[in-house]
Amino acid sequence: MILLDGPECFTGIWFYFDYKYVGMLNNNPEAFADQYYLEPRNDLDNSQFINLDTANSTVIRSMYEKAGGFGSYKWTLGQLEATSLKQVLTGGMMSNFSSFGPPIDIMVLKPQLSTPGGNILSLWPVGNFSGYAIISGTSMSAPYVTGCYALIKSKFPNLSVTEIQNLMQTTSVPVPWVSDTSILSTAVQQSSGLVNLYRAIMYESPISPGELSIGETDDYVNKPRNFTVTNKSSRSKTYIFSHQGAGYAEHCPYPDILPDPNDWYFLGQPQYARYGSVSFSQIRFCLPLVSPQPFKTPPSGVDASGNLITSGFIKVTNNNDQFIIPYAGLPYSRFSTEYFDTSNTGWPYPMSTVDFYAGNITVSGDLHVYTWAKLGGGSVSWVVLNFFHLTQELRMDILPANTTFVPDYYGFDLKFEFDYQPSEDPVSSTFIGVPTYGNAVRRFMMEPQAGWYGWVSKMVMRDGEQNQVQLKKGDYRLLTSLRRWNGDVTKRETWSTYLSPVVRYVDV
Repeated sequence: MILLDGPECFTGIWFYFDYKYVGMLNNNPEAFADQYYLEPRNDLDNSQFINLDTANSTVIRSMYEKAGGFGSYKWTLGQLEATSLKQVLTGGMMSNFSSFGPPIDIMVLKPQLSTPGGNILSLWPVGNFSGYAIISGTSMSAPYVTGCYALIKSKFPNLSVTEIQNLMQTTSVPVPWVSDTSILSTAVQQSSGLVNLYRAIMYESPISPGELSIGETDDYVNKPRNFTVTNKSSRSKTYIFSHQGAGYAEHCPYPDILPDPNDWYFLGQPQYARYGSVSFSQIRFCLPLVSPQPFKTPPSGVDASGNLITSGFIKVTNNNDQFIIPYAGLPYSRFSTEYFDTSNTGWPYPMSTVDFYAGNITVSGDLHVYTWAKLGGGSVSWVVLNFFHLTQELRMDILPANTTFVPDYYGFDLKFEFDYQPSEDPVSSTFIGVPTYGNAVRRFMMEPQAGWYGWVSKMVMRDGEQNQVQLKKGDYRLLTSLRRWNGDVTKRETWSTYLSPVVRYVDV
């Protein structure tokens, strides 16, 4: 028998091949993540799996460590029968491992449809397990939605791809969040919900578009969005419009939210019952063609640091029929929110200037002295930054240490005094009107992260030049700037800025 510990072990049969019994330990704080995980089998695999819940797994780990680990621990089974874990029923709900959208840059709703794909009995290569396995994923859900599309196309051959997509979306059924069935799962995980082929075939009121990507508050507050409802029946219909909120979720869980930043894949994203509101120009229509204008208002008290996403469904009801239009967007302005994080005391580190080469760099207060000869002709002045939001540009510019520029954040004590040693290089470049020696780092479309960014070997790119140059000895400061979303790059207010302590290079 072999014991596998943690989801990272479930990566291939080479871990357990030729073992009769495979014990799989769990360490999931959420009950729904204690479901059985069954590896797909191949035709040579005869292993039998024992999936242990978190409580029993914790006991075994403790006993294993006390015994001295590998080679010292012996596990004796008192009986050959066991009681199965009580399973959390997830049928008809979103699997916790189902991927989340949307793309963080363009905020287009992804995924767009949901179909069954968790723990599906499927054909598998013929072998000892008779050619069947229970597996999960897109490979299971894709055939369902493909079959639905084919049936709709055969019934309505003149519909375009976009029209069929709209039809499948607006006739779908939103499903609850697997961890709290009192709320609907966020639309950025389930999109329109579970495809309902019967509704799609029997429809009489096509709706366009089938989804609304509303962007951020700058895009939708007091700015209505349009959708069109068409009555294709021979009867007059009365349409009533309403709204139902869905899970308030984090686009990418901030690393200190969960014990392990990768846990979101196994545990699912945190979701909360916090909703915005939607108002309509009219809530009731009785026309052959309807074009209402919904207004979205975000939830109140938003903390934008978690890249939160608000979502929900616009409901269109007539007689006994109900249609939905999923929407998702940000409950804040990406331009107006704060980008830098200075709050954390552990990982991710708060932003600061860091020395990597102990013994080659001396620090006196806020003065960091790099001895060029000891560094062997090369060095890196590092800044550790932690930022909350996607930025369209991250840059590091090198300024004279006596600069008068006022940043958003200081990496030093303003009262610190030092004997300024100017560089012999010309201050020939500018950034947002600030005199600089040149640019050391420029990166584009940077996702939220904690990262190390360095000024390498005193190299800079000056304005109007094609090649980098190496600066001489002297006192410098590193100005690190993040571009606020869609801001004018020439304006100071577009950039969230951090100014480092003094970096002094000497030649002796």
